[in-house]
Amino acid sequence: TEVIEATLDGWTKVTRTELRTDGINRTFSFKFRYDGKEYPVVGGTFDTIAQKRLDANTTTFEVKMTGTAYHASGTFTVSKDGKTRTQVDKGIGQNGKPFELIRIYDKQ
Repeated sequence: TEVIEATLDGWTKVTRTELRTDGINRTFSFKFRYDGKEYPVVGGTFDTIAQKRLDANTTTFEVKMTGTAYHASGTFTVSKDGKTRTQVDKGIGQNGKPFELIRIYDKQ
């Protein structure tokens, strides 16, 4: 799950809870701006994130994990009714192999 919120000082804060099939469960949060610059992430599967808004419903992102092969980029697209967010990304996993994935989030 993800909780995404705007902060009063102009940042976007994300709190993510992962319940993964590999048995690793974690909760972490990070803050960023939609300016394409890298921002640090602590405790997650990546340690930097950069995001840029393309239009009112679409943003691009890039994440990396320092010291590993992990690197991914893609898009988040929010449906016009605001109820669904689709994430499409591809990259290199921590195992060094390429991956592509699509995630669909429903607003609760």
